[in-house]
Amino acid sequence: MLALLIIATAVIGAVIYYLIQWSTQRSHEAFKDRGIPYIPLPNVLTIMIRKARTELIKDEIIKREKVKAFGFIVLKTKTIVVADPDITGQVLSKEFTNFINRRIITFNDPIFDSVLSNARDEQWKRLRSVVTPTFSTGSIRRMKPRIDDIIGKLLKNFESTLKKDLV
Repeated sequence: MLALLIIATAVIGAVIYYLIQWSTQRSHEAFKDRGIPYIPLPNVLTIMIRKARTELIKDEIIKREKVKAFGFIVLKTKTIVVADPDITGQVLSKEFTNFINRRIITFNDPIFDSVLSNARDEQWKRLRSVVTPTFSTGSIRRMKPRIDDIIGKLLKNFESTLKKDLV
């Protein structure tokens, strides 16, 4: 009876392990099919014995300094890191409308939870159409003197606070 229980546990464990590996492989194929370099998911034992997952990702980022973008998976969510300033600028300005649903960060606050970066689907499109004219080149150019003035005041406040703390 005990031998049967051990065999059943081993078979179930092997099936679960195979399903996890298969699922992981399918996730990596999404990056591979698009020609995006990716950080493969390490074996669970590697994470437990060697390093935390964040350390492994950090090490891979350092290795991939010269790569413009790469992907990795966090809890079944595919994530792409863009390291090239030109691509980042294009994504954040010209291609912004194509990136509707992003990772949501909740604050349990009605105001912060409804900001543009947390909005989804139609709400995102509506907010984006309202906000876009505010950040046109002309409006930012008109705001520049005010922004410079506020930054100057902020720097003066920092300097006076530093002097008080040093004395």
